[in-house]
Amino acid sequence: MADRRMSGVKWQRRDVIKMAVAAAASVAVAGRPRRARAASPRINKLTVAAQSLPRTIDPNYDSNLGASLGHRFLFDTLVTAFRGKPEPQLALSWQGVNPTTWRFRLRKDVKFHNGEVFNAESVKFTMDRILDPNGKSAWKARFPTVERVNVIDESTVDIVSRVPNAALVNVMATIWMQPAKYFQQVGEVKFNQAPVGTGPFRFKEWRPDVFLSMEGNGDYWGGPSTVGELTVRAMPEPSTRLAAIESGDAQIAVVIPPEQLARLRGKGFQIQTVNIGQLLVVHFRFHPEAALDAGPIKDKRVRRALAHATDVAGIHRALVAPHARMAQCQIYGADTFGFNPNMKPHAYDATKAKQLLAEAGYGQGFTVHMDSSSGMFFREKEVTEALLNQWAKVGVKLEVDYLETSRWMEKWFATKSGPVILNGWNSAPAFDAEFPLVFGTCGSTRRLMCHKPYDELFFKQQQALNPDERRQIIWQLAEVLCEEALHIPLYEQPSINALAKGLSSVTFNPEWSMYLHKAVMG
Repeated sequence: MADRRMSGVKWQRRDVIKMAVAAAASVAVAGRPRRARAASPRINKLTVAAQSLPRTIDPNYDSNLGASLGHRFLFDTLVTAFRGKPEPQLALSWQGVNPTTWRFRLRKDVKFHNGEVFNAESVKFTMDRILDPNGKSAWKARFPTVERVNVIDESTVDIVSRVPNAALVNVMATIWMQPAKYFQQVGEVKFNQAPVGTGPFRFKEWRPDVFLSMEGNGDYWGGPSTVGELTVRAMPEPSTRLAAIESGDAQIAVVIPPEQLARLRGKGFQIQTVNIGQLLVVHFRFHPEAALDAGPIKDKRVRRALAHATDVAGIHRALVAPHARMAQCQIYGADTFGFNPNMKPHAYDATKAKQLLAEAGYGQGFTVHMDSSSGMFFREKEVTEALLNQWAKVGVKLEVDYLETSRWMEKWFATKSGPVILNGWNSAPAFDAEFPLVFGTCGSTRRLMCHKPYDELFFKQQQALNPDERRQIIWQLAEVLCEEALHIPLYEQPSINALAKGLSSVTFNPEWSMYLHKAVMG
């Protein structure tokens, strides 16, 4: 077939075939699980001590870490993904039928908690809500090129883009399926009060910033839950989570400080560690539509000065090694498709930092505000203290506001945080560089920055069907981020979690969530 051009992007038939073959190869089409009969739970009650809870139970309207943990129990996605390799969940298989269309074939034996059948209409409804130009979905920015969703039949659905979208299958690992009929019947407000999903647990009660209570789904398509009641409690401080599991008030505690591991193991607690693609990053917010004035941060020389004033290797060595990996001037981890192992952070050089500040007209220094999350990362406060000291050496004074997760997220989504922000950036659950990179585009709801050359490269990689070609473009994107000092990535931390003695069949996964509907105690 002769080469074609579609929206300026050149593609060949062999690229389409390669896309379809790669997709098919990544899916050993799973046999449909048998409908399991409801069984008596083997654990009557299980409690998880978590950093935070969803801000809303409407799953595609929340993107904080607590949301991922809570939503995984109630809802399912079409696929799951790790290291850029999608695996079946509600979709049994998928293929690229042409450069702009991905076709998903769905399981036929799945029902929502209210008995409504999961089908292609469910997928269309879910995606249409996200794509609604007047909607409020936090994930709209993930699909800038998706044009429409077509129902082919009950168990087949096409997602059509304006231009090729190589990462779409992986990104679908972030979208929770919702029931069209029920949602349309009760409306958005009541759905958030009584949500219905296809997940291994059914909703019972939610008190924002306090707890989320669920009951086991005996009719789950993946097998009946062995847990009768599951409660996730918000405990922002690591010390509170530790106290909860040590006292027996919780059987699972997430994100445990690494310095506590030896003591917990000595007391018989189990430890599970998983890489989740989560980095602690200094962000700079200077988007022209953000709800604040970035001041000096708008100047590339200032941002580069702050990058050179930051001793990334020293922070890693003194505070988080060997439990975390030092970042390499990329906002995603080593397990993410598109990671470049050859990049290095800016060299720590206070003299060069002062020189750049002087060139920018800030030789006498300046004061800038930073919002820092609290209780979400290893040694956050110690890292902030290090930044305070290191930046002060070049004349930059930080005024820091430590915010618990709920307050931090409120400012973040209102684009009122910053102009310097210390918080996480992750590639889970898609584990594709596009997932974090999309939020740096000019049209992103995050309003972090707007850099036209960055946007051009971003959309170019999105349309590259050849994985090797796409990887090279992503590497170019990373170089732009690093050269412009649009962020200062510090380190990649795993999720370190503690389990009660005797608790088994609990799996922490790279999506910052866990599978525990098969949990056994004793």
